Amino acid sequence: MEFSSVRLSCSSSGSSPSFHWFNDSSEVTADRVQITDGGSTMTIVNVTRYDQGPFRCSVSNLVSNGTSDPVTFTISYGPYNVKISGPTKLEKGKNLELKCIAESVPYANYTWIRDGERILNNSDMFIKQNVQTSATYTCEAKNSVTGRLAYGEHHLTVKVSPGKSPLYSIGIVVACLLVVSISVGVAYVCIKKKKKNKARSPAGKE
Repeated sequence: MEFSSVRLSCSSSGSSPSFHWFNDSSEVTADRVQITDGGSTMTIVNVTRYDQGPFRCSVSNLVSNGTSDPVTFTISYGPYNVKISGPTKLEKGKNLELKCIAESVPYANYTWIRDGERILNNSDMFIKQNVQTSATYTCEAKNSVTGRLAYGEHHLTVKVSPGKSPLYSIGIVVACLLVVSISVGVAYVCIKKKKKNKARSPAGKE
């Protein structure tokens, strides 16, 4: 596991052996490495994800030399850099798809949280149909070996399409009613005025 210590030992049956340690093809000289017991033991302090190896021990003396089989570590680390990919803006009624990614070994377990409420466990994908409201989505990543928790946030804004807005429809209805009202008013005024003119006409004239 990351930040722990690892010790490797190398043995030889020859006399007066000389030991050298290699990480892949490069000789190990890092500051976090301690070489003890005449070179036969190598200790890596505060192991990181980059100390996986393969490590080899090379042994030589005046007569012969040999190299051990490689040793490779699986180092548990993370989660780090939790990120959520997906849309930040969406029309009301559309479907939402989000994916959570984190750097973690072994693979992290994910929990989805919407506006502080846990809504889905054990999935790196969150899918919701017919989204209605804006919300803040949080992805919680947990490594079962390291016990570490890390979080990523994603803000989603849900917009109402102008063509589907209830207020927009009401506005159209109100405008139509106003036009009808004005038309009826004009007709009433014209009829009333005509009646007055007829009432003022002299008797016997059409």
